[in-house]
Amino acid sequence: MLLLPRALEVCAHFGEHQPEESAPFAASSSRWPPALVHKVLVVPSGVTGPMAQENNDMSTNQETTNAVTAADVPQQAPLMTPQAVVEQLRAMRAQIGEVTPLTPEQRRQLRNHGQTSNPILQASINVIDAVGVVAQAVGQPAEEMRQLVDESNRWTAVEDELRMMLSGIAGANLIRRQRLTLVAGRAFNIGTQLARDPAYAVLVPHVLEIKRLKSFKRRKKAAPAPSTPQSPAPGTPHAAEPRTEQPGTAQQ
Repeated sequence: MLLLPRALEVCAHFGEHQPEESAPFAASSSRWPPALVHKVLVVPSGVTGPMAQENNDMSTNQETTNAVTAADVPQQAPLMTPQAVVEQLRAMRAQIGEVTPLTPEQRRQLRNHGQTSNPILQASINVIDAVGVVAQAVGQPAEEMRQLVDESNRWTAVEDELRMMLSGIAGANLIRRQRLTLVAGRAFNIGTQLARDPAYAVLVPHVLEIKRLKSFKRRKKAAPAPSTPQSPAPGTPHAAEPRTEQPGTAQQ
């Protein structure tokens, strides 16, 4: 038995069966049933419905996920200018309280007198804490001594951090100076070669000025320091000058 093809379009329907219509290529006949065609329902973009609501929810969830992901990424803090660093350091120094500049000699003397180790300090504090007469004699309670030791140890960590930061800043600045020196040397060499060409005569005064500054710097380095005569130490007898006798004089 020969079967005629049916229309194979996939339809979207909402619970109701659409009216059956015969296909264009199937002739009406009482012998063979006509092919069924389901109409396709196209939902416009502006029409709301369960499917449209689901698409909107998925889009909103995707946008929310992207926003949260962007917020989780840490933003790089802007770099500080040298002037801003100086202002921050001055403000921090004003908040520290105890900042005491010392001369090299004062620093040396205090360092020599402050070489007591932590075990000895702890044992001495125990002596103060054992008898009240010792605390009265030294004028410092044991609890204040322990607090002073703790503060000293904590400020040592601050010294290390500041020392490392200063070393890093000084190293970075040395690299900048080296880079400037290399570029300046190349500029002088190229300018000296181009100044020989009349087409680049504008470079002549600049090259001459650099040569003058370099020669002045060399002369300043070569100048020896003036030597000061050493005065004799007090109590040192002066050398006796030789005595000359006048002609015609003789000892009697």
